[in-house]
Amino acid sequence: MRGLIWAIGLLALLYGGYWFVGARAVERGALAAIDARGEQGKRLDHQGLRVAGFPNRFDVTLTEPQFTDAASGLGWRAPFAQVFSLSYKPWHLIAALPHDQTLILPGGEVAIGSDRFEGSLVMEPGTALPLDRLAVIIEALRLTAPDATTLTAEKVQLATRQAVARAHAHDLAFEAT
Repeated sequence: MRGLIWAIGLLALLYGGYWFVGARAVERGALAAIDARGEQGKRLDHQGLRVAGFPNRFDVTLTEPQFTDAASGLGWRAPFAQVFSLSYKPWHLIAALPHDQTLILPGGEVAIGSDRFEGSLVMEPGTALPLDRLAVIIEALRLTAPDATTLTAEKVQLATRQAVARAHAHDLAFEAT
């Protein structure tokens, strides 16, 4: 019995170490991706990046992100953005965006409101990580233009999956009500 307890303790310690090493790698990777955008003339400013979720997930929270593309004049900002992945299945990402966001266009700002704004991205495991499938769900979408014109949708769904019959192709589905 004593050997079993030691084995379980050792496995827990190893798994905890894996999570902390993985969390630091996720943090470094996210910051490197943000820095790479700046080199391309597209900036992603933020007030902080945090990785949590021990022991089963890597939960990345970006506080007050603001994306700007100087060349096009396009941008986006929100109070936060979150990306989650299971620590044992990092090729499956789930993103959650806040209820209120702002889309910045050359003609002004568009307020984006929703009750739910989530997405799921699944890649094939491996070094190349090709896209397997993607799904985005937005509930109670409200878009308000600078002139107060408002567009609404009860539900918006977008999904892709690898096409069965064709290589390097995806089936696409879109529905808005």
